[in-house]
Amino acid sequence: MIIPDIDIETKKRVKRISKVLHCPPSPIAESLKNNRTTTIGVIVPEIKHDFFSSAINGIEEIAYKSGYAIFLCQSIESFEREVINSNFFMR
Repeated sequence: MIIPDIDIETKKRVKRISKVLHCPPSPIAESLKNNRTTTIGVIVPEIKHDFFSSAINGIEEIAYKSGYAIFLCQSIESFEREVINSNFFMR
């Protein structure tokens, strides 16, 4: 991957303006920069069951306290959907 050189003064101006405008760094940009994401993929058979909705609430609560967000998918008890969802999360 070729990353173009950006003038140091341009970087400083962008940082200064983003600070003045209270613009936090983009989570997507940060994940690309650090080669690490702060998202967790969760696949459940169905959300409507109390067990799975309770599990999702627990996962989400702990994830947010740790600075993570979750993406949620339902498989509807379908192996094919689980494969598709798993492949989506691993991109």
